[in-house]
Amino acid sequence: MEDDARKLLAACAELEGDEGLVEVALAVLAFTSHLLDDDDNLTRVGNLSGAARGRLAERTLELLDATPTAPEVPE
Repeated sequence: MEDDARKLLAACAELEGDEGLVEVALAVLAFTSHLLDDDDNLTRVGNLSGAARGRLAERTLELLDATPTAPEVPE
C-alpha cells in the first residue's frame, strides 16, 4: 500500500519534485490510519474525535517542523 500511496503523492502537482513533502504526507497518512484503527479515537459515526483530530494536527505540524499560528485578523 505504501508504494501505491507514494506513487499517487509523488504525482500530485503540489508535491511534484519535493520528496520531503511526499515523506511528510506518507507519515501523516500512516498516523491517520493508526488513529482510525483505534475505536477510542472515533465518534459514534466513525469520524475522528476532537482529541484525535488535535493529535493529528499536532503530529502534522511536528512533521512539517512548523508551529501553529493564529489566523491573521484584518484591521
